[in-house]
Amino acid sequence: MVRAEDALPGAEAALAGRAAKLQEQQARLEERARRLAAKEVAARRSGREEEAGRLALSRRWLRDDASRVAARLAELSARRDALRPAAAGEHARPEPWPPRESTAPPAAAAALTGPPPRRAPRGARFAGLDLTGQPGGHPGERPAPAPAAPPPRGARFAGAPAPAPARDATQHSEEDRRAAADATARLRRLRAEGDGGAAHALLTEAANGPAGRFAALVAALHGAGMPSDAALLLWEASALPPERLAAAARALTATGRDEDCASLLRQSAARPAPEAGSVAARLSEAGQTDHALALLASVVRAKTPSEAARAAERAPGVVTPLLLDAAGRVSPGHRYALLSELRRRGSGLTG
Repeated sequence: MVRAEDALPGAEAALAGRAAKLQEQQARLEERARRLAAKEVAARRSGREEEAGRLALSRRWLRDDASRVAARLAELSARRDALRPAAAGEHARPEPWPPRESTAPPAAAAALTGPPPRRAPRGARFAGLDLTGQPGGHPGERPAPAPAAPPPRGARFAGAPAPAPARDATQHSEEDRRAAADATARLRRLRAEGDGGAAHALLTEAANGPAGRFAALVAALHGAGMPSDAALLLWEASALPPERLAAAARALTATGRDEDCASLLRQSAARPAPEAGSVAARLSEAGQTDHALALLASVVRAKTPSEAARAAERAPGVVTPLLLDAAGRVSPGHRYALLSELRRRGSGLTG
């Protein structure tokens, strides 16, 4: 269908129009990120750490959005490139397409990934935030693993993804590595040919495949310099049924992709609260309480107390205490509102 569409008269102009709209969206994201980064710095300077933590999480959401926009722009550019040899033979026009005219200052793009390096925030109110990424990082730009350090201990760190021991892609099975390498090569070829439809189908199939193979492909895409496609793969996986989503998160963590796991769980918080609660229950039962708390903290931030309380519907015995713990780490006000809602629903809670 994509090739048929690109074969129509005026296809390149249509692609350019769509790319221009995406670039406008990209500029808006950069500007919003710049403003959030400035507010975060101001909040930290004035000691409002709880507010700064919320702003940092909002920037991470923007980063996820920016990765998907970048992937879409890359796809449109590849489709344009595939058109030009046919349209102009060996003399394809060399001018940029479409010209980038960001309305945001140069520092805005950096705001999507964070302010200058700073000391990591401490305290129970920051538990549940993804603190594993390096300041100023970007999806797919993970530094080389540092020597393993003792994990932080104590209640104040509960709910924050724990640093994983040094791990690498050698923990993927040989079969999964071969399948991931083949899929990466096919995806690169499809992007070069401008076949975005087939590329999307490949990513969708991979997201719905075995968890180990999915995690291997995420690692392979990052290693091949294709972080935007890795972000799209995570986005597809965020819509998986609860049990399979939990398996995907476990596979990412088991192979050292903690930042990708955090992104996956952050995006999955947009699903209905009962489903998010089911994912949290499965993560907790698998010994990944830190990720369960991080997911539920995102649910608490993204939904009203009435909606967030529904996360405990399917497994109240497991999820209710986790949900209250996560809410308390967002803020005392969130915990109070959620506790009141759970009591209203007749959960029998007294504390």
